[in-house]
Amino acid sequence: AALAGPDGPEKEAAAALLLIRKTGFRVGSEEDRGTEHKALGATTLSADNVKIAGDEVSFDFVGKHGVKIQQTVKDAELAKMLAPRVANGGKLFATNEDKVGATLKGMVGTSFKTKDLRTVTAATEALHAIADLPAPKTEAEFKARRLDVGEVVGKKLGHAVAKGRIGKMALD
Repeated sequence: AALAGPDGPEKEAAAALLLIRKTGFRVGSEEDRGTEHKALGATTLSADNVKIAGDEVSFDFVGKHGVKIQQTVKDAELAKMLAPRVANGGKLFATNEDKVGATLKGMVGTSFKTKDLRTVTAATEALHAIADLPAPKTEAEFKARRLDVGEVVGKKLGHAVAKGRIGKMALD
């Protein structure tokens, strides 16, 4: 989809999609879910949630289910895109989850959903974690490695791992 000028809505949504792809963050919602903590996601983050030092971008916020998200990403493209937004203060993106979803659909033209970018991030993270682990020699080692991979991916995505489910999918 062509961007609608330098400050167009598609550019804002595309910038949020870049953040989601690079971090695995949820898209975020302005909707009041009636929870104790206001959960943040890519489209609801503010400059206060981000620190940039060169190519390193650090995030600190509360996500879904009150999970504390503290993640640092070394990525020049992400730092360059976020730097002026952080400098301006306030909300990082002038978009919302519906606009982000519509922009993604316009870009790929399928039923691919924003949350599918988290699956791509999870799979990539799992592959890196697997590559860093020694090959298991026994069934017990295999199960332990699967849990290790699940923990790495769960931490990246900002949620608890359900009995190594993520690692199981990656290793099976």
